Amino acid sequence: MPNHFHLLLQSTKKSENVAMFMKGLQLSYAFYFNKTYKHSGHVFESSYKNKTITSLAHFIKIMEYIEMNPVRKKLVSKPEDWPYSGRPDVILTE
Repeated sequence: MPNHFHLLLQSTKKSENVAMFMKGLQLSYAFYFNKTYKHSGHVFESSYKNKTITSLAHFIKIMEYIEMNPVRKKLVSKPEDWPYSGRPDVILTE
């Protein structure tokens, strides 16, 4: 997406680890972006949102939402045309 991204993560550790990972990811990208484009300040409008997936049905709903987002925003006509996505390799257990 031009102004945000969706990232589906599986963590076997505490949610604090996800928060630390996201902070590092966004900070690293902000350094890269600011240096590359001679920009300063915040790159992301707001902090990330962390949602826990509670069931297989919830997982499928989230995957479909992420996959269809570029189509809903009329950036591509089919999800597979979006170059920055792909179905993850996951083990689905409930």
